[in-house]
Amino acid sequence: MIWVGRLFRFLAGMAAMAITIPWLLFQLAVLLLLASGAAIVTFMLIRALILGEAVVTDPTSVAGRLGFLVVQLAFWALAVRFWAYLHGFDHLFARRGNSHGSARFSS
Repeated sequence: MIWVGRLFRFLAGMAAMAITIPWLLFQLAVLLLLASGAAIVTFMLIRALILGEAVVTDPTSVAGRLGFLVVQLAFWALAVRFWAYLHGFDHLFARRGNSHGSARFSS
């Protein structure tokens, strides 16, 4: 009769995963969409205020496209990091190795 409890726990876990994983992926997609919008606005502000270029034209130069790519990737990285923080996946981004010691032992 122990196997009935194990089977029930396994099926309950699978049902929870079937609900949780699509919800987490949906939240990640929404955060990436918001990050894309923020990257577009930020890049437009950078072009208008710092570079003094017309915002209504799209960047046709290689430097303009690479600049947008850098801004886009930075905002996507922030979105993924924030999503991981919200759901407790911070250990995926933890640094390995020496963390310069503990503050308790510093003199």
